[in-house]
Amino acid sequence: MTMDIIFDNGAKRENQIAGAFLKFYLPTILQIDKDVLDVQDAEKLVSTGSKPDYYIPSIGMLLEISTLVDKESIDESAKAKTICKELERSIYECDLSGLSGFWSIAIPYSFWCRRDELGSIVSAIVDAIRMRRTSVCGYPMIELSNVSDGPLDLDFGGRTGDGDEACNPPWATIADNMKKIEKANQQLSTEEIDGVKRRMLLFRIDTSLAFPQVSLGWFKQQRTELLTLSSIDEIWLYDAEKNRFACAFRR
Repeated sequence: MTMDIIFDNGAKRENQIAGAFLKFYLPTILQIDKDVLDVQDAEKLVSTGSKPDYYIPSIGMLLEISTLVDKESIDESAKAKTICKELERSIYECDLSGLSGFWSIAIPYSFWCRRDELGSIVSAIVDAIRMRRTSVCGYPMIELSNVSDGPLDLDFGGRTGDGDEACNPPWATIADNMKKIEKANQQLSTEEIDGVKRRMLLFRIDTSLAFPQVSLGWFKQQRTELLTLSSIDEIWLYDAEKNRFACAFRR
């Protein structure tokens, strides 16, 4: 059954994401089927303080929508990729005579350095390969692996920090994430709307973040701190490209 969602706020940019979430959440999580769902603009219902995005009166849900990808984070990620490419180019310009083997060089997603540091990093990597070590002196975040013997071949395709335990993905630091969640907690804390039963935060994330493993791993690590935020009952993540959802936190 197709559910029609009626927004009273016209063409608010978050409507598409809110609609997709409600069409998923009601029948899948709440086991509720509706022909029509009315969604109110919560900003019109709250007169003071921080305001959430939506209120759905039939199920008593306040919904705030945010994103874990912003322009600043994207710019920082692009900067890191540029540095990594420069690092690769600089290594191949070094004297690599006498070196051998197929080496995988794994660099963290969050890797960044100043340009005047490139020379010392390159030297440390070359020295590690020459000594056939898997660790880089002074730069423990860079991992080396001697995959096989033979002529020298360097593979920069590996990236560390892409598993469930990764807690510092490229789109933000832990502190930045918590600031967004704390802001949403304030927006969802309003007492001006009667009948609220659920206070929900929905994050849109970028699919380049190994959705949902990286993000869910981070939220799992922060559960104790999230429990102190009394106005958030659930946090959901949304992969817009593949139109799929994952629950990151439930009180």
